[in-house]
This record gives sequence, C-alpha cells and structure tokens, in this order.
Amino acid sequence: MHIRNKMKFVIVAIGVAAGQAWGGGIALNEAVSSFEYTDLANTIVPTSQLALTNSEAWTVDFQSPTGFARFDTGDGTDGNFYITLNAKGASDYIKITSVDLGISMVEGSTYKVSIDSKETLTGDKDYQFEVYRASDDAVIVSNTFIAGAAAWVTDTLEFIATAPDAGQDIYLVITRDSALNGNAKSVKLDNIILEELGAAFSDSLRVLAFNVDDNKADFEYVASNVGFDLSLTASLDGASSGGSTDESYGTFYDPTGAGAGAPAAYPWRAQGDSALVADITITNNSSDLLKLDGLYFDLSRLSATSVRQIELDYTGGNLGTSGNVYSVTLDSGDGTTGFVNFDWTLGSEGKTPGVAAVTFNALSDRTLGVGETASFRLTVDTSTDAATEPDQALLDNIALIGDFITDGILVDWKSPDMFFGAATTTLLKLGANNAVTNGDLYIQNYNPTSPLFDRKREGYYQKQDIYGIMQTGNQGATAEVRPFRYYKFTEATPSEGNFLLTVTPAGDVTNGTSILQSSLIHYNAEDFYDSLEVGETITSLEMNLIELDADDAAVRFAVKNDGQWYVSFTKATTAGSFSLPVPTAEAAWGALTPSSSGSASLMTADGIVYDTSGASFTNVEAVGFFMEGSGGVAENKVRFKYDSFTALAGPVPTDFPDPSVLAYNVDDVREDFEYVKSGIDFSLTIVSAGNSPSSTQGSLDGSLGSFFDPNSADTNSAARPWAGRGSAPFVAEMTIGNGKPDSILDLSGFHFDLYRHQVASISVRRYELEYIGGDLSGVSSGLVYGVTVNSDEFARYFVTNIVEGVTNVTEITPYGDFDWTFAAEGTTPSAGTKTFNAMADTSLDFGESATFRLTIKSSTDAATEANQARLDNIAFIGTLQGVGFGNWINGFGLALDDRDPDDDPDGDGLTNLEEYGRDGNPNDINDTGTASFIEVAGGVFNYVHPQRTDDDTLNYYLELNDDLVFGEWTNTGYVVTGTNITAATLDYVTNEVSTASKDEQFIRLIIEQL
Repeated sequence: MHIRNKMKFVIVAIGVAAGQAWGGGIALNEAVSSFEYTDLANTIVPTSQLALTNSEAWTVDFQSPTGFARFDTGDGTDGNFYITLNAKGASDYIKITSVDLGISMVEGSTYKVSIDSKETLTGDKDYQFEVYRASDDAVIVSNTFIAGAAAWVTDTLEFIATAPDAGQDIYLVITRDSALNGNAKSVKLDNIILEELGAAFSDSLRVLAFNVDDNKADFEYVASNVGFDLSLTASLDGASSGGSTDESYGTFYDPTGAGAGAPAAYPWRAQGDSALVADITITNNSSDLLKLDGLYFDLSRLSATSVRQIELDYTGGNLGTSGNVYSVTLDSGDGTTGFVNFDWTLGSEGKTPGVAAVTFNALSDRTLGVGETASFRLTVDTSTDAATEPDQALLDNIALIGDFITDGILVDWKSPDMFFGAATTTLLKLGANNAVTNGDLYIQNYNPTSPLFDRKREGYYQKQDIYGIMQTGNQGATAEVRPFRYYKFTEATPSEGNFLLTVTPAGDVTNGTSILQSSLIHYNAEDFYDSLEVGETITSLEMNLIELDADDAAVRFAVKNDGQWYVSFTKATTAGSFSLPVPTAEAAWGALTPSSSGSASLMTADGIVYDTSGASFTNVEAVGFFMEGSGGVAENKVRFKYDSFTALAGPVPTDFPDPSVLAYNVDDVREDFEYVKSGIDFSLTIVSAGNSPSSTQGSLDGSLGSFFDPNSADTNSAARPWAGRGSAPFVAEMTIGNGKPDSILDLSGFHFDLYRHQVASISVRRYELEYIGGDLSGVSSGLVYGVTVNSDEFARYFVTNIVEGVTNVTEITPYGDFDWTFAAEGTTPSAGTKTFNAMADTSLDFGESATFRLTIKSSTDAATEANQARLDNIAFIGTLQGVGFGNWINGFGLALDDRDPDDDPDGDGLTNLEEYGRDGNPNDINDTGTASFIEVAGGVFNYVHPQRTDDDTLNYYLELNDDLVFGEWTNTGYVVTGTNITAATLDYVTNEVSTASKDEQFIRLIIEQL
C-alpha cells in the first residue's frame, strides 16, 4: 500500500549541456528527496530516531519486529536527517514505499533516480531500489546495490519511458533484506534526486531554441551561446495533448526533439479575438557568427472558421531595416485536417502549406555578429473578425533554426554533424528522375532541380543540401547494361556521417564486364552558410576521403563560376586528406561541361584540358568535387566514401603571373622561389650565401628584368632576395625541369634587376650565368653570360635640390633590367665587357632538366670591390605546352586503359592514333575527324588527306592494292605533289595516283608515330 498526499515540493536544479540533453529537475516531495521530516499539520516535532511510520512520505512494511526504520541525524550528507534501515535478524527484511512523486512521464524521455547510501559495520550491506508505475503498480526498473563502506556513495537507476508510461506517475520502493548475502544490520540512506534527461538532439548545432511542450511562456531548449527572450500577448494556454508528433519542426527533421518521443502537447493557440502575439529576441553570445535560417512550426486549425491570418515581422536589431517578412491568409481548409508544416526561412521564401497567396520579403542580412541581436514578432489572428473566425488555431513544434559559423566558412560538412537518422535506413537508391541513357551508359540526375539529400530524405537530415550529376554504366555490351547506382551511409550507424557513392552490378556479383561511374557532387551557393560578398571568392577547398575503391580512381575539386564548371588539375588517388588553395596558378583548372548523353565520361566530348590561365573565381555559384573511376571484371564495384568537405572564402587574390613566367623570387627569402609554375620542377641550392637579403631597397619597376608583369614584380614588394659583396660572393645553383607529361618546356631566358650599393668603395661588378649540366642536346657546360659592368653603372647616388631655402637630399637606386635570353643575346644594359654563348637547344621534354649557376663576385679583388650588388625580380621565363598524342588523348577524360594509340573506345572503327592524325574525337562515335577526299581533274586522280601541323613525329603515307582478296598493300603507285599550308591544326597533302596500268585500285591512309 502507498499513500497519495498533497505534499510540499522542492525543485532539484539540473545542469544541462546544450546539445546533450534537455529537461531538468522534477518537482519531488521534500521528505522523499532529502528525508527531512515534513508535517503539514505541524502536529509532530521532528527528532532523531523518529520512527518512519510517522512520516507523511513513506509507509513501512516489516518482516520481523526486531528491525526498525527511522530518521537519524549527525551523519547525513548535509548534516540533517537521513534514514536508517536495520534488519537485525538473519532472515529479516524492511520495505519502505514512497508516496507518488507527482510527475507525468513523457514517452521517449530518459529519467534518472539517484540515492546516497552508507554502512558502518563490516560486511556487504545490500538493499534493493525499485521504481514503480503508479497507475498499475508495475515495476519499471529495479536493481540491488551494496551500500558504501564507511563512506557515502551514490547509486542510480535510469530508464526510458515507454508508451504505457506516457502521462503516468511513479513511486519508489526500497527493501533491506538480511537474507541477501546473510548480512544483517543497518544501511543508511540519504538524498533521492529525480532528473528528466530528455534525449540528445539529432541536430543541436542547427536548433537554436524550441518549444514543444504545453508551457506557452517557456522555450524548454535554448542552445549554448544563444541569448533568448520571449514575450507573449493574448496567447491562450497550451495543452498536454493534441500536439504534433510528426518528428519535425515544420519540415525540419528532428525525431527526438519534435517526434513521437516528445510531449504530445502544444504550447500556443489563438481563438477568435484572443490573438497570439509572440515577440522573440535572439542574441549571439558566441565568438562566431550566427546565421539565422528561420522560424519553423506546425499549425493546426480546428475548423474552417478558425483564425487564419499569420504574419512574421522583423521588428528590430542588427539585421537592417525592420518590416514584414511573411504574411498569409490561409484558405479556409488549410490545416483543418491535422498539423501542417511551416518553414518560414529568412533568406529565400520557405514553405507555407496550402494555396493561399504568400507575401514574402527576404532579409538581406541574416547574420548576427558577436553580441548582436534580432527581434521578430509572430502574429496569429483573425483575417476578418472574431465572429467570422471564432475557432482555435494551434501551434506546436516551434523552433528557431540557424548555424554558428566561423567567419569565411561557406561549406563545413564534418562527420558526425551532417547526417542522422534511423539505423535501418542506410541505403537510398536513385530514382528515374532526370535520367538519360546512351547504349550501355546511364546518366542519372543530370542537372537536378532537387538535391540528392535535403532536410528530410528517407529519415535523414543534413545541414546543407547536396546536389549531384551522376553517371553509371558498363564498359562493354552485356545483358547487365545498367548496374544499380546508390548512395548510402556506411554500415548501420548513419550518425557517423560517412557518405558513400557506389556502382555495383545487380546482386553484387561479377557481371562479366567492367563498370564505371562519374559523379559531380556539389553545394549550391544559396545553401552556403554565408554569402560571398563583393570582392570575395573561394580561397581554399578541403575534404577527407575514407575510401577509393576503383581502378584509376580520381577525385578533383569542382567550382561553378558564371555558369561554367571547372575541375582542378590537382587530384586525389588515395584515401586521406585532400586540400587545395583556390585559385591556384594557370593550367591548374580545366573547364568541364557535363554531358547529357553520348559520352563515356561525365563531360563533353572535348573532355577536360587544364588551360584556364590564372583562374580567379569571382562569381561562384557552387562548389564540390568531381570523381571518376572504373572497376574491372573481378572487382564488381566502384565506390567513393568521404566524411568531410570544407570551403573557405576570402578576398579575391591578385592575378597570377604571366603564363610565360616559370619561376620567380621577389621577396626577402633568398633560399626559396615563392612561385613555381604548375608542371615545372624547380630546385635551388645556395652555394655561397653572400650578403643577407632585405625587406627594403627592392626594385619597384613592375618587371622581371624588362619582362613586364606587375603581378609578380609587384611595385609594392620593396624587397630584394640576393646580394653579394667583396669577400662574400653570392653563388646560386638552380635546376629547372619539365614535370608535366606529354609537354615541352622551352626555356626563354633568365631575367633579373641589378643595383649596386656604392658608398665608400666600389660594389662588386662581375656577374655570370653558367650552364653546368642537364638534358639540353648539343649544349656543353660552360659560360652562357658574363659581364663586368663599368664602375659607375647601376650604382646608388644622391640628388640634392633646394626648394624655398630647404635642402632636400634624395637617394636614387638605379636598378637595371637584365634579360639574359638563351637562343639569342638578350638585354645586358651595360657598357662593360660582355660575353654570350648561345644555347643550341633550349627545350626540355618531360622528365628532362637543366642546371644553371649564377655568380655575383668581384671583378678584381675583394678589397677593391668591397661593397654590395643586389638582385631582385629574379625569374626564369619560358613556355610549357602540351604536345603530341599523349597530351591530346589525356584531354578527353578516358579511362587509362582506353588511351593507347591502338584503342578504339568509341567503337567508330578508327584507332585513337588515327583519330589524332585526323583531329577527331576518340570519345564520340559521330566525330571521326577530317576524312580524306578524291579529286579528279584533267585525267589526273588525286587523293588528298589531312596532316597535323603540330606533331612532326607522325608519319602519313598511302598504301595501294588492286585486289582485296589476293592482292597486297604496298607503298607504291603514287607521288606526293604538294601540301596546302593552312596555318591551322591540319594541312592537306595531295597525292597523285597513277591510273595508266590499272583498271581499279584500292587506297588507304596509314598514320604512324615515329
């Protein structure tokens, strides 16, 4: 039996970490929670050893009269009363039962009951602690504990309320049984605390505050670092039942905060002339920016005559001009059959159910800086008058949604913050929307109008919508021409956040042919955390790849700028961290236009050629990554898995150097060329250090030598890196090489600016450049340039002038421009003695290199030329360009095993080499290039064929045959009579074929690579 009395309550304060749990202390009978004796009638004075049978909080049941249950003092945790349970006999027990605790449990919420215990005699003293449901006396949770040995310890019981528990009360039962372990004697008990822990939020970083219970005046959750204030006018009380349980605020999916496990209650309502006016102020108390997404809520109208005018106003703060954001008069039937979802976003129009006209005014600024505030007013009222619309409208699952973002972050996907959902929903197959087929290829979700993943997709939510352009297919014609294509979360734990894209044949078995996939995954600018302001662009991209399971797998970054997609030359081919500053130097980005059909790759027939010089993205529309891979017959799948992607924004960088600049040094670090062109291998060794570099007295003429390039020889970079003097000559050895396959590096020359610092004695005046070895054919090591400048050249001097009686002295640093070109003598602006030896070869193939030595030294001796000479704006100038078949074939995005000269990946009957020789497209069956043609005039039979003008390694010739069955093909019977020079990619060669002795002949063109 247990007693239900009206008792005095105490609130036990519970500390809750934002994003970890919500709820708090539950009102608990004071005599139960602290064992203080409470007598509401004030008829009994509490004393030590007062029998528990006199308590209004407990009833006592004895197995034997020898034991006792009483209040004691002097040893409690807080110095006040505690309970002693003493079962003296070997088989005695004492059971005490509390009154009902006066709570109403919430289905899905977690509850924790704790109690302190202690024993002072030797031996284990056990007691049983149980929680019962009051409505039917059913045990909810039970455990046996051993009291603390000579010290107070805390024991806890924890449970999750189930459906039968919803709305029910609980009571406690404590039993001391001497039969347990054969131990008699007493146990001391103190301090019972009951906590409602709620549940962890699935997206706490985006939920700023919510109200889902029946307390209209209190948002029960407010995120850390968010200041929140609510003021209500004329709002009716909420109710503990009848609320929305659709697992979302509006459509913002959060099953634990707004789901069936949340209170089935509603906090706000309006009725007739009792309008609801809610004034909400939110403050950013963090050290980051706070981006406000919007106000989300569920609404239900009890009838067609319920109030139906709903408005949201921005009333003031730090977001700009106040005014109306949303205004809608619902149609009479909207929301009358149950709760409907409102997503009132602030940057672009969100979701307003029904067909009523919506007035929306976007907020131009939605970001709160540190300490800034924004105030909004939500109004639910009649659209006409209370007599016409007397019935109620109910609001539930009310939440403010937003993001804390570090300044400059546009996309910040990091597991496990992105994806959440039921562990059983791990596989999501693509549907048939926006799909095209081309033979055995399947391009899916081409230029989608809806994201792959959005706020709610099959039980998942993510912060930012992900879009994708995807293609799958086989690389051979088999019965299985369309492998399954899916994306999913790894294993059965979607909260880990790993995103997996996979192509695999049906049944996950080998289908007798290799398979492929291409995917362009991206985030659109309207889904960025923060907007790109004028003068800003993407400055870096970073991602973490968990797995690349494919042949020839490659992942590149992608940026969409002014309607054009670009992908990075830099790529990842193995798992791990992958990052790239953006933009990078020229030839680092290639333009990509996704192909809707007719391609073995997710790109146009022209493929990707990385020739976007100095790309600077100033109108970014999307960022993401581009991945391609193929899987062999035995591997039966191609997949990519990643768990993070970050995009940062910042000011637009300065323009890149002229494409002819191969490497330069213009700052005050002598050991490091701060720029080396992509595809160039460069190393520098300081043999003799000379004098220290300086951050002042550099050349400010905006050129490297006289090679004008203010972006690299910036007039604001008043530094110089190299200097030599007297007995401290400067000697630097530089190796420059071609690191780009299928290209030629042509070295034009070595350029620099020179200045001599003459004060008390003459500066050093001998300068030499030597070729000391490498792969330049026919070039022996030795001096290329040498000059001994005259003593008065390029030396500092001073100019004095007098203005209105004031003498002004100006220091002049006369830098001279040296352009030491290699094939022919360049500019050496000196009247002194000069030596030049032309280099017969200045070209480096892939893998080749050339090493040069520069020396600054005295022309006579150190004592005579003791002062410094200084060099700045030092650069190698030249050209790096792709050449030959290899460079051409790499531009079409073909798999590596389809790039050989004899391959025919598009199946048009021409090999790759033949298509190259005719300037065709090996990736398009309909583009075989320029065909040969026949001319017959004046009895002369001419066969005219195309011939590439940019590759002298190709050999074109004809073969003739007069019988295709028994004859032989021979390189005879014709004469080359001329070539039409076009100055374009193809010239045209005319071949006169003799017809004197043949009735018929067959002709074919042979294209070979020497």
